[in-house]
Amino acid sequence: MGDKNLMEVSGLIVAASEKISMEECVGLLLMLYNLDLDMCFCILVCDQVVTIWKNIHVNQYYKFSDLKVGILQTSLGGKIFLLKTTDTSTFSYMDSLQVKKFHMEESLRSLISVPGIDRVVTSSSPLVSKLVSYQGILTKLKNLEIGIYELDSKVLLYTTYNVGCERLTLGSKVIISNAHLIKDYVGAPILVCCGSSCVKNSVPNDVNDESLSVPNYTYFVNFYIQYGLNIFDILWFERLLSRLKKKLNSLIADEEVLYKQDSNFLKNILEFFLCVEHETPNKKLSLVEEFLSCPHQCFPFSESRLPTGCCVPYLSDILDEVIENASWIDAGPRWKFCVGSQDNSVIIGILYISNNGNFYIVDGTLKLPVILAEDCDACCHDQNIIKEFTSSKCASAVAVQEYDIIVENISCKNGIQQSIRYLRTSFCRLYPLLSLCKSPASNSFTSQDFSWESEKDAENVADFHSNSQEMNRRFLVLSKIWTLQNKVLSCSRVLVLLLSENSQSISDLSNGNESILEDTFNFYDSGDDVEFANLINKLDFLRIGEKEAKIGYLCFDAAIQDSIVFPGHIYAVAPKDRNANFNLTFEDSSRRLFTWTVTPDIKLIHDPVCIGNHCIEDHDDAECHGIKEILLKRQLNRNWIVTCILQDKTYEDVENINKGKSRNESTATLCVSVRDCNSEESSIKVYVPYFSGNVCGLLPGAPLQLFGFLCFCSQSGNLYLRASSAFGILVKQPKALARKCRSGNSPKAQSGNAFHCPVQSLCFVVKIMSAEIFLACSKCGRTFPKRCSCYSQQKIKLKLSALIDDGNQLLVAHCHDETAKKILNIDSNEWQALVSYVEVSHQFLKFSDKAFWSKYALLPIMNQVFNTYCSSKTTSRQLMFEYISVPRPYSSLADVPSVWCRNAESVDYEKHMRNLYLKLMNNGHNLSGE
Repeated sequence: MGDKNLMEVSGLIVAASEKISMEECVGLLLMLYNLDLDMCFCILVCDQVVTIWKNIHVNQYYKFSDLKVGILQTSLGGKIFLLKTTDTSTFSYMDSLQVKKFHMEESLRSLISVPGIDRVVTSSSPLVSKLVSYQGILTKLKNLEIGIYELDSKVLLYTTYNVGCERLTLGSKVIISNAHLIKDYVGAPILVCCGSSCVKNSVPNDVNDESLSVPNYTYFVNFYIQYGLNIFDILWFERLLSRLKKKLNSLIADEEVLYKQDSNFLKNILEFFLCVEHETPNKKLSLVEEFLSCPHQCFPFSESRLPTGCCVPYLSDILDEVIENASWIDAGPRWKFCVGSQDNSVIIGILYISNNGNFYIVDGTLKLPVILAEDCDACCHDQNIIKEFTSSKCASAVAVQEYDIIVENISCKNGIQQSIRYLRTSFCRLYPLLSLCKSPASNSFTSQDFSWESEKDAENVADFHSNSQEMNRRFLVLSKIWTLQNKVLSCSRVLVLLLSENSQSISDLSNGNESILEDTFNFYDSGDDVEFANLINKLDFLRIGEKEAKIGYLCFDAAIQDSIVFPGHIYAVAPKDRNANFNLTFEDSSRRLFTWTVTPDIKLIHDPVCIGNHCIEDHDDAECHGIKEILLKRQLNRNWIVTCILQDKTYEDVENINKGKSRNESTATLCVSVRDCNSEESSIKVYVPYFSGNVCGLLPGAPLQLFGFLCFCSQSGNLYLRASSAFGILVKQPKALARKCRSGNSPKAQSGNAFHCPVQSLCFVVKIMSAEIFLACSKCGRTFPKRCSCYSQQKIKLKLSALIDDGNQLLVAHCHDETAKKILNIDSNEWQALVSYVEVSHQFLKFSDKAFWSKYALLPIMNQVFNTYCSSKTTSRQLMFEYISVPRPYSSLADVPSVWCRNAESVDYEKHMRNLYLKLMNNGHNLSGE
């Protein structure tokens, strides 16, 4: 006879779990629904061998015998009634007719009817659950590392969170029960498995190929659980990685290793994008808790932690949108610029230092120079990325969230227009994702150590021993481009003249070498066609034997920070260790120059034949002078630092250099107009090389410090400054770039120094200067459909410029979209009529206060209506503006600063008076207390 304490139950299996690791055995969870009692019973299968019990399929009827009654205590403090298998427990398949004849045992019915037991019994029917079942053929292994498969070539299956899932192979007939059905961003169906899901092979594949089996991807599951990522986070993260592969595929040599095996890269990306407000990751529910939850709860559908609305566009897409939506500002007669950024978008690219010492960021579509502002004080975003660039070979994959795209159009005297684009940000807004190494040979980057000495170079290395007569070989520095961007000191290859033993020091140059001293202003080199520098500082003490001289490039290891050579000076080369060797590398071709890298085991000794400072960082005796003092003294000493404000830029002396083989290279000299810091009347022109990236990209009002410049007088008697072959330009940005709103109406707050610092001020709208309603692509922002290949829907955009008064001065306010609508003060119905006209006719509506009223009658009716709204007196009212200052433009309103409005709100006078009253009362109490 059977044990009376053992139960017998039958019904429909509505859910089955994967294997559960228990202390003594492996278990399974089954959910059985009994139609007679309209209840669900949880059955815990505890057996040393669960192979037989795994044959139970969901959505079929079974009869179970010899089950033991028990209570399950959950980690959340709840209790659940369940039936547990014993050593004698069995099950048998039943059809629907047999189920109708089967009745629940009286013992189980009596147990269920005990008062209070209903609190631990699942009474709701899971038949109304949103979970679905699916049966199909596995046609593709999408991503084995995180458990992604393709069924029937149309449905994706994610088993990422099911570590104990069965091994699946190609061609298997798979049955999935109780999976979540969602859709990806293109509408494709996705099945997501959780703790209540069951994946079975109904017809296992006969091919026993272990390579096709599912590997153990516990690491990835723990990785996602550690950061609390749900399924939507994973989908967005996959799209991000896929986009990064396309962005950086042509740049990173070992991208497969990078994206699949480098956990630091994945962790850095996640830590950058994780939402700050969700500091505590979502708690991972146990498999039992997910299986028995009612209503259903599971970790794959917990709260999102990644900003799924954030996009990572290509650099070219960002630049195109900025240009399409640009509000151009005339900064000078031949210079105009625009500043723009993409809201809710992040730039991910590779940051590196070029040969000319300037920073660049690059992806698969574009390379942009980077203008770096000064770091914030005690900024919470400071990642100290400067430590990554210890050498010119170093590079870093970075993420940039707060940035500006600057586009400059500068016209030359001969009519040629130079269009230059830059990205401006600060060091603290650069988040390092992965350290890379730059390969100059293939213009690629790698995460592995790179061997910089080729086999060809190794065959042509000459060793100079310590006892050699040539141990202290001397060289003359001819040309060097020295740049300084905040804390990063870098230089390009240094052009040197290797001196022979016959080189002598004399007091005159009477042997036909005066040509070297010609003031040609060609202080930069272009490829193999070397142009001698404008040598400075006591060059007339040197005689050069041309037949014995060798010209080459000198490269520095960044670890040597104390060896900063200076053009016009002579240095001797010697090893730090007298018993060590050092190498000098020559190239085979007679047309090429020799190159030599100064390694840490080599020291440079300054030749006393050249007097004066030879290190540009020696500023102990430096003196700061303004433009006004230089104009009065009409000279500029070597130790003087020029402080000034940028006013205007233009290109001069544009010429084409024939590079051979049908290649022409355009060169130009950049002329920068600067003024005194305290006087707008005192100004002077400064000439720098056209490739100087630390000058280009600067906007009007930027405070500068100039190093290494020479003062000259033109034939007409005007003074001008010219960069020597070793010059530096330091941009003194404001120390605090933190986004803190502050109030201030002083002219100083509106200058270029306050750029990016939001200001809140009560202003009066004097008039609308210009406005436009137009259509633009919702994805790329282009206004011309023929140039847009996105096939996305166009959206209405509005941009506006207005003249406002803050009580102390007039301001030109630029804004767009919602802020512009608030300033226009147009009724919603009237606004909708204007929008409908633009959408239907594809004709843009434009207004300008400079247009003649006599021409208004020639415009379309709706454009006349729009002009009436813009010129109406209803726009003249007080609003609370929040804006940031932009550099002063060159226009008829030359003395009127420009601002970019972020928001404009109506003024609540009652609220302001109440706050003022409370403030006065508090001040009164404080005074009386004292």
